[in-house]
Amino acid sequence: MPEEADVEVDWEKVKRLRAEVVAADKAYDKARQECTEAGARQFAAHELAGAADKNLNAALWPVAE
Repeated sequence: MPEEADVEVDWEKVKRLRAEVVAADKAYDKARQECTEAGARQFAAHELAGAADKNLNAALWPVAE
C-alpha cells in the first residue's frame, strides 16, 4: 500500500470547477426544457396540419362527386 503523501489542494480551482459544473448542468436543463417545448409545438403543428387536411378534403369531397 502506498504511503500517504502530502497533497496541496488548490481550493480556488476546485471552487471554480464546481461553479463550471453547476453552470453546465443548468445550461443542460435549459436546453432539455427548450427541446421538450419545441417537440410539443411540433406535435401540435402536426395535429393542426392533419385537421386542416381533413377539413380541406371534406370541403373538396362534394366537388369530386
